[in-house]
Amino acid sequence: MKLSTILASTSIPLALANVRVKWSFPSAPATGLEDITFPMNMANAKHERGYYFAQQFNFEGISAVGYIGFQPRPDRNGKPIFLAVFSSFQKGATSTHAKCKSGADGGAGVSCAIEGSGDYANTYNFSVEHVSDTTWRGVMTNTVTGQKDEIGVIKLPSQAKNIKPSRTGFVEYFPWNAKGPDCPKQPKTEITFYDPTSNTGGAGSITAIEDYGDCSGKANLKYTQITGGYTVNYGNV
Repeated sequence: MKLSTILASTSIPLALANVRVKWSFPSAPATGLEDITFPMNMANAKHERGYYFAQQFNFEGISAVGYIGFQPRPDRNGKPIFLAVFSSFQKGATSTHAKCKSGADGGAGVSCAIEGSGDYANTYNFSVEHVSDTTWRGVMTNTVTGQKDEIGVIKLPSQAKNIKPSRTGFVEYFPWNAKGPDCPKQPKTEITFYDPTSNTGGAGSITAIEDYGDCSGKANLKYTQITGGYTVNYGNV
């Protein structure tokens, strides 16, 4: 699949998110985090295009948000397929990485994506790591096989500092963005968000799961606290 085709489906405005997932590092250093890892598992998500499971993050010194996460896709030749996405919406962000291109959600920033093929039952770690100066990379690691894939590398403006210790992730059904939601027909899905971790900030935690958007209260949101995170079930059909 061409990179342009992959990236065309990665620009998802949070304003249309269905579920918000709040996280924080209560004991983070005042200077922020030099890395962050978000473990996620979509074992029971349907293998079809539509949902985007992601965590957002911000950097000290700049205003715009970044995303990292994945999107299910239909199986191909009997193998499970999904997209892994890493992006920044910051004006002045740049990249020379082969899997990145300029622009995010039709505006400023950089979007990076790779097509992954791996068992949906495995947990994947999505990490944002400091490379040097104001350059950061997004990495996906299959925690069962150990396979580590670089999603992309983004250079932020000079005023960017470390990662802020709290933010909100999301579950998003992006086909509704163009034509508007049909809440009774909201497809069912399931995703587990585990507590984030950092080598500089210690243990973070998921602090809240919230219904959100036009289908709030209409799409059967249920969530269960498990060891180290929450499993989220969402949708009607």
